[in-house]
Amino acid sequence: MASKSNLDLEGVNESITDLRRKMEALMEDRVTPAVGRAADRAQAFVGKAQDVANDYAGQAQDFARKEADTVASIVKERPFTTLALAAGIGYVLARLLRR
Repeated sequence: MASKSNLDLEGVNESITDLRRKMEALMEDRVTPAVGRAADRAQAFVGKAQDVANDYAGQAQDFARKEADTVASIVKERPFTTLALAAGIGYVLARLLRR
């Protein structure tokens, strides 16, 4: 009976070894390349997203710079009007915050 048990275990071991080889081949042939392709696609997407974000950041900086220049030129052209406007806004804010 011990010999039959050993034969059964050897058969199981052979089946496990065969299954292991098949799984390794499957991983090498199918899974690993698929994961690599998915990683490449993800990396390309991230690169495009970074480019778009950089473009928008540049546009926002340009817009902010132009608006700051516009405000600076208005302040230089009309300093008293700007001062009166700032005082008026300060007065209104102070009244609102007292409530």
